[in-house]
Amino acid sequence: MSNTQILIFSKDRTLQLNSLIQSLLYFSDVLEDDISVLFKSNKEISYEMLMDKYKCTFQEEKSFLNDVKNIVQSNQKKYCMFLVDDFIVRDYFSILLMESILGSNKDITTFSLRLGNNIEDGTPPLFINQPNSVLTWKTNKSYGKSWNYIWELSSSMYKSTFIMDYLDKCDPQYVNFPNPLESYYYGCTPSQYVTKNRFLRKLKFLGKAEPKGMASFTVSKGFTQGVNLVANRNLDYKDLYSPESLHEKFIEGYGIDYLSLSNVVNKKPNAGTDHFKLIKYET
Repeated sequence: MSNTQILIFSKDRTLQLNSLIQSLLYFSDVLEDDISVLFKSNKEISYEMLMDKYKCTFQEEKSFLNDVKNIVQSNQKKYCMFLVDDFIVRDYFSILLMESILGSNKDITTFSLRLGNNIEDGTPPLFINQPNSVLTWKTNKSYGKSWNYIWELSSSMYKSTFIMDYLDKCDPQYVNFPNPLESYYYGCTPSQYVTKNRFLRKLKFLGKAEPKGMASFTVSKGFTQGVNLVANRNLDYKDLYSPESLHEKFIEGYGIDYLSLSNVVNKKPNAGTDHFKLIKYET
């Protein structure tokens, strides 16, 4: 049994959430009982079918930041992995191995499923090859952004104490959905990710320790598939599918064909609409 809680953020994406859970259970040693889903939905999209199908803990969002705190605290697991509902797992991995990496190396802050040496983003890190096809590295301002993005919610694992320390710094008026929960970190914690006002930030965080250690598998184990936008981010963005149309497909028994993704070598953590394919799931 693992010592990791899986916390999935979901909004109006029943088909993607179902596909994520199925791919996660198929490709890893994660158990349904270890999965918590914090969800938000409109009147046209119900999560009842998923709640009836899985032994996961489903919690409807009421007060976002408090909900996240309560879920992490109440579970009492040593580690927590965040996932978003449009992430899909495409290859086998062991949650127990990820725990051992975080537990045996105090300098490693996060273990990411979305990164690997297949990802192309600026200058790559000086990887240290570890046993069991694991890479580790330290963030550096000369690297591409993905290699310095130490706090992220799509597919990364942390110690629960690290998460709670950060959550206690968050402003509940600002951190009210997953996107600002991610971005707020870089305004209150020293990081190599931020490139603007670096001197002022250095003064702001003078004397504060900066988490730098990151880990991933040699090849990423999954990616996000941005086929629709559910967060209100004022972006010029055209959906491939609306959340409502995918919900109808979910009711009809369709899901993402995650088994066909095993040989895909993506170059970006977000594969976008590439490789997005629906099939009828067996009942």
